[in-house]
Amino acid sequence: MLVQVDGAERPSCVVLPTDGRDSPAWRVEFLDKMGYRGVESAAYEFDEFESADAEVLGGQRCLGSGAAQMLDALDVGRINVACRALGILDRVSGAAATQALDREIGDGVLADDELARLRRDAPQTQIGEGANDALLFALARDVLALWSPEQVPDAWRSPQGEATPL
Repeated sequence: MLVQVDGAERPSCVVLPTDGRDSPAWRVEFLDKMGYRGVESAAYEFDEFESADAEVLGGQRCLGSGAAQMLDALDVGRINVACRALGILDRVSGAAATQALDREIGDGVLADDELARLRRDAPQTQIGEGANDALLFALARDVLALWSPEQVPDAWRSPQGEATPL
């Protein structure tokens, strides 16, 4: 946790032992959150809590370096979450592309029907700044990569005959 420590001009990261946690002097309220739950989130409330066993993260040489340590952890943590999200997106888009190509409905495959729906509904659900087009291109790229040129439905071709998602 980031605290002001006696003898330092700037805050320091301090590691507390678990002794005293959930006591009247150190109350813990766990926070519910959305999304990735790899690390617990909690609000701590201290009321004259003291701990002789508390230590400055990195020892005395890091006294007053708490803000830099927190920002470094935040930076690395956000990159970690972003990388995990990209991995999930890659797997999901691949699975969606396979499902769209393999799942037959009516006289065709799901991809034919789904693209028509996306084109029809896109004006009603515009996210803005081209995000819908970017999403459509990203998903369609995976689908098109699985097909040979002669397998691409006519509805997916440009007036020039090129395979395109728009």
